[in-house]
Amino acid sequence: MAEEPPFSESVPRPVSFRLDLRLLLGLFALNAWLSAMGQVPRDYAVDLKVVPSTSVPRISLTWSQRQQAAITGQQVYRRLKGEVNWNLLATLSNTDTSFADTTALEGIEYEYWMKRTYTGFSVANPLGYINAGVNLPMVEDRGKLLLLVDETIFEPLTLEITQLQQDLTADGWTVQILTASRTDTAVNIKALISTVCSMIQGSTQNIIGIDGYYHIKVALLMREQGWRLLAPLDFPWLQLTILGPGRYTDHHFLFHVLQAPFTLADPRIGAKMAAVLFAVVGLYTTYVFLARFGVRYPFLWIAGLLACAPIFLWRQSMARTQSLSLLLIVLGLWALFAGKPRLLVLVGFAAAWLFNGFFFVVGHRSHPC
Repeated sequence: MAEEPPFSESVPRPVSFRLDLRLLLGLFALNAWLSAMGQVPRDYAVDLKVVPSTSVPRISLTWSQRQQAAITGQQVYRRLKGEVNWNLLATLSNTDTSFADTTALEGIEYEYWMKRTYTGFSVANPLGYINAGVNLPMVEDRGKLLLLVDETIFEPLTLEITQLQQDLTADGWTVQILTASRTDTAVNIKALISTVCSMIQGSTQNIIGIDGYYHIKVALLMREQGWRLLAPLDFPWLQLTILGPGRYTDHHFLFHVLQAPFTLADPRIGAKMAAVLFAVVGLYTTYVFLARFGVRYPFLWIAGLLACAPIFLWRQSMARTQSLSLLLIVLGLWALFAGKPRLLVLVGFAAAWLFNGFFFVVGHRSHPC
């Protein structure tokens, strides 16, 4: 195995953090208290399971019980898939562990919610959720799926990857395969991030999420009414809130300033373009940070970040502050690791003006003994 190169003056030394012994003792004490109370994480959920049938009852629910002696009530609610309001379906005894829905119809998808109440228990209302149906119509188009594969295993697993792609396609997904090299260039990394973010935005003509419409509208008003650095923006549409006329405060001032240039044409398209740019900058800066501090295979870490969870890509693609917050968090860590407090001050200043829910980067630097 090749010897690791020593740190030089041009490469910052890793920062070591000391874990206070009192914190460890506190964690042990908390764990002992929870054990004495007899509670475990499973107590915070109701593990609903479905038993479907083509005859009445078509849907039966089952569940287990923990802390049974403390249970004071169980209720089952139901609604059609996608509806807003829940309907109380049954009030059960404290010892019931199953329920048969005799009114469920074939070919209809339902959502079930079970509420359980306790007495003398730190978690008041554990919840359980599940959706089910019998002989539901097949979903023909589930959307687009990006399959990100390490380039070194793509050829050895060609048959398996092809089979996976065929299975996903048969299940209604449009599959696009992207390969990632462990030693790729920065240009290719930026291209991969841009491709993923652009494909997500291109999957819909709308702004992803709801809040994005508000943000791009405020940015448009700022551009039309001028830069309001000292006076509040004229925003009279929140009359019944604490941000009513004469009291409006822009909690995302810096974000709206950065969005404003994208409102020169169609604001909807501008919001999507800005979302792509901000997401690419945030993710690419994360890659540069990893590479700068000597993390092995930084591209694979970024590829893993892109592939870790759909909700992460969804939130990074919103016309909101998440992607720029990621950028500032990484820059804050960079400033800490590089020992540049002045940069940390600038990052903190930008974070406070970007969003009122800004973060604090606090660290303790110590030298190895």
